[in-house]
Amino acid sequence: SLDDRASAPLRRTMAPNRGVQRRAGRPLSQACVAAVLLALLAALACRACGFVASGVDRRSALRTLGFFAAAQAVALTAGGGEPSAMAVDGDQAKKKYKSKFGGDFIDLNHPGCKRTIFMNFDGSGGKIVGEDNMEGKPYCERMSKTQKWNVKVALDSATSDEITFTEEGRSMTTRQRKDNGTPVAVTAKWDGTGIVFPDGSKWIREDLYVPEKSDVPVMRAQFAR
Repeated sequence: SLDDRASAPLRRTMAPNRGVQRRAGRPLSQACVAAVLLALLAALACRACGFVASGVDRRSALRTLGFFAAAQAVALTAGGGEPSAMAVDGDQAKKKYKSKFGGDFIDLNHPGCKRTIFMNFDGSGGKIVGEDNMEGKPYCERMSKTQKWNVKVALDSATSDEITFTEEGRSMTTRQRKDNGTPVAVTAKWDGTGIVFPDGSKWIREDLYVPEKSDVPVMRAQFAR
């Protein structure tokens, strides 16, 4: 009959879905069934609207709808009805490790002079970027001429409380030239609010420092490890 001829291409396009079901070893998902039903409803709608100018037009329309339904069913069945890996890739992307040593620091021995530590992605190393007053003054003002410098740093692990750097021409804390220019590895320690150097000097992380309200600076250890 005419209906049998019209539905035959659709049955042929649905056949691969049965193969997919057998290979996957699990029933088709609800999304797959919904796609097939949508194709059937579309076919009925076409017929109701008089989209039957000729047998060729009708067969072509049904073949197209059947192919679309089959493609959607295979895609949804293969994915188990779940979002594709590409969709969740961004959510599962590894985030940069927030190191306690990263950020801007206040050097009380050189107020106003830049002291910033940039850490790498996994928190295992980075560099210190600083500025010194070119006139030799132990502070930096807005109009001061400054000279930039940087030193590489390393940590045994991202969660380590010790940071190691290499002193070469100048002391890290006094910024004075060293008599012996031989590079020396120096290890400083995190004490909860900043970095304490072997000579007792300390850089306070800017977000953990509260300007002094009395004779003694008040500091807050807020870093959550």
